[in-house]
Amino acid sequence: MIDENVKLVKELNRTIKEMKNALKDTYKKKCSSTYNYTEKLLYMYPFLDKQILDIEEEIKSTKSKSDYGKRRSKDVIINANTKCFGETETQYDSVVAALERKKRRFRKVIVAVEAIYDDEYFEIIELYYFRNLNEFAVAAELCISQSTVNHNKKRLVGILELMIFGEDALK
Repeated sequence: MIDENVKLVKELNRTIKEMKNALKDTYKKKCSSTYNYTEKLLYMYPFLDKQILDIEEEIKSTKSKSDYGKRRSKDVIINANTKCFGETETQYDSVVAALERKKRRFRKVIVAVEAIYDDEYFEIIELYYFRNLNEFAVAAELCISQSTVNHNKKRLVGILELMIFGEDALK
């Protein structure tokens, strides 16, 4: 009986350890995904003003709500809270909402980059992301070590990540 209890405790501890490791992996993936997306947005930064104008133009050129698609049976759902029939968000609404979200995200990037402009090492961001130089070339251009470039690039991208994604960057 004691041997069985010891086996159960060992198995339980192993399961707990596996669960902790799985949670750590999930946490790392989530954090790195917002960091990686921040980097992608930085590479796009020189073109964001144009992207915002394109989005605004696309919203204007999208057909009016009444003309956008015909009502289909899948547009009707049962509302669980009121137990009555209601119309889902139309295709027009979802297209416009997606474009507006994208526009807001791009504007957040612009504001965030402007907020760190006065940082002593901001030029690293300009050279690395806007001019597509590698860390070695950035270090040579600024006459600093490559480790200083790497450290400050990560620091500044981390700040931008928090400014752009807020709480989601911490999850």
